[in-house]
Amino acid sequence: MLLMRKFEEKCGQLYGQQKIRGFLHLYIGQEAVVAGAISVLKPEDSMITAYRDHAHAIAKGMSPNAAMAEMFGKATGCSKGKGGSMHFFDKSKNDDATKTLNKPIINLVFILFGFDER
Repeated sequence: MLLMRKFEEKCGQLYGQQKIRGFLHLYIGQEAVVAGAISVLKPEDSMITAYRDHAHAIAKGMSPNAAMAEMFGKATGCSKGKGGSMHFFDKSKNDDATKTLNKPIINLVFILFGFDER
């Protein structure tokens, strides 16, 4: 939980300095929720989030370096720098549902029925 909190605090600081562009929705104060949820998930389980997904991704095992690179729009980011704050994705962590902000219900259907979205 501490890593999630420190990551969020750093993002807030960098956003205030206008080094992170676009929107930024922080998860500060809610880290225990994702820590509890992750504790009962298996590695192969998928997770659905909406736009406060940084802590979820880190809790699921995403590298904080890849997450921060995504915040800066770098190609080394988890979504190749194209997703920004609200579109984190890491297939190696079975993190299917954070990839698209505006369709979590569709993602849920894909996960439940085992479809592969292409």
